[in-house]
Amino acid sequence: IQTIFDQAAACEDAEEVARLRQQVAELQAEVARLQAQADQIGPLQQRISELEATVSQQKHEIATLQALVDQCASAGPVRPNIIDVVDSLPHHPTLPPYQKRTEPIRKIVIHHTDTPKNFTVEQIARYHVYGTSPYKDPWPAIGYHYVIAPDGTIYWTERHETRSYHVGAANNYCLGVSLIGRFLIKDYDGTIQPPEDQLPTPAQMDAAARLVAWLMDAVNVPDIENVVGHKEVGQTMCPGDQWLRGVRWKDQLHEMILSHRTGKPILYYLLFWDHGNAWAEADWRNAQDYIAHFRPTTGFSVTDAMQAQHVVIVGGPAGVSGEDEARLRAAGCDVHRLAGANEAETKAMLDELVAKDTPWPGAEPIQPGAGAAGMPTLIPREPPKPDRWTVPDRFVHASFIARPTGVYKRVYVGDALFGK
Repeated sequence: IQTIFDQAAACEDAEEVARLRQQVAELQAEVARLQAQADQIGPLQQRISELEATVSQQKHEIATLQALVDQCASAGPVRPNIIDVVDSLPHHPTLPPYQKRTEPIRKIVIHHTDTPKNFTVEQIARYHVYGTSPYKDPWPAIGYHYVIAPDGTIYWTERHETRSYHVGAANNYCLGVSLIGRFLIKDYDGTIQPPEDQLPTPAQMDAAARLVAWLMDAVNVPDIENVVGHKEVGQTMCPGDQWLRGVRWKDQLHEMILSHRTGKPILYYLLFWDHGNAWAEADWRNAQDYIAHFRPTTGFSVTDAMQAQHVVIVGGPAGVSGEDEARLRAAGCDVHRLAGANEAETKAMLDELVAKDTPWPGAEPIQPGAGAAGMPTLIPREPPKPDRWTVPDRFVHASFIARPTGVYKRVYVGDALFGK
């Protein structure tokens, strides 16, 4: 710059002086700009260091979560609380005991006991052992390996290796889990049962899911497709007329079993963003039809969402960040994001899923007839016929009385199901 001034002083041409002065001004402006950039280097370097520390911390968190997921997967489902009543239940005094299996267990079969829900496991066992009808002879012991009461109590009733009577020709390779109840829309006398009696209780469903999830490892039946209802291996109404249609509680039970096997008790979670001073208020309003239709677990916590098998994020990464989405995927969640160019487009995406009856893109449609509106079409025209193991509602506990001679006197009380 000083050189330029020296040249200007020696120059007699005024035009040249003006040009040089302009050049000086431009150089001074460039100096000022460079100085401003230099002043920003320190804060930028500090910000870079902070971001690198955040990335490192999140990588560590992802690795920790993945280790927990792997640990849970390798450990398998936890054994639920089970009451062992195998030896305390009645066994026939003269019939030979059940034989042992000669094949490995390949299927876990779900039954209903085909009794009112107030029946006890002892009543059911006593009928299996002593009860007779035109269709049934006495049995060595109870037919089921497990019985689940309406309050969710799990009773262990036969050893796994026992080839008990519960699915006829398939007994040798099937293990039976029975839920106390008669899960039929229409009872044997033709009357419509109360809605609460037509399906298992929530406690029974939860207990059955926990038990079967554990049994799949315990007896080496790893494929969920081998958890079937009795009617899928024999001619029967068991475990009820809404196992495969209507409510389709087979599908519900399978989902619950898989949730316990994967360590994720929530089927799917609808995740909204929350930044403290602002939250996804518009998206929340726009999702009400979706929530009412599918009834998902809904919230604003990424940590809670990690407990779900499927996570549906509402909104773009400015809400729930891409980093949080990566954390969810690392935790083993199946993640879907619904994000339009604006809130109206996001609402349209939610409404389209409702119209298609699919809770997330690519999901199977919810089966029709799952609600009360489909119930009238499911009511059978004729009353169902009882199976040979159906316990008459008026069956007497002490249906046989022992005598010193070893002969048993029958004191069976007749029932309308089987005549007098």
